Amino acid sequence: MPKAEPHIFGPHSHQYFLDTLEMEREQNEREAALQSVYGPPKPGEPEFISTLWTDRYYLPPTAEGRRIFLKWFHEKYPRP
Repeated sequence: MPKAEPHIFGPHSHQYFLDTLEMEREQNEREAALQSVYGPPKPGEPEFISTLWTDRYYLPPTAEGRRIFLKWFHEKYPRP
């Protein structure tokens, strides 16, 4: 499993999780800043829904997308 999904089971999964938490914090700060300037969405307008966790933890369904993700992951989090 670590080879197929290193972001969940590999040796760098904890750092990947911490990076995801940091990205979520930054995203929440940006959203709060935007709402403080522009106000909340008007009735009928779509509300912001984050897809950060889904984007980072569910691999692309295609073999090509999975290959690209794994290449990026191993570049960002090199093996010890």
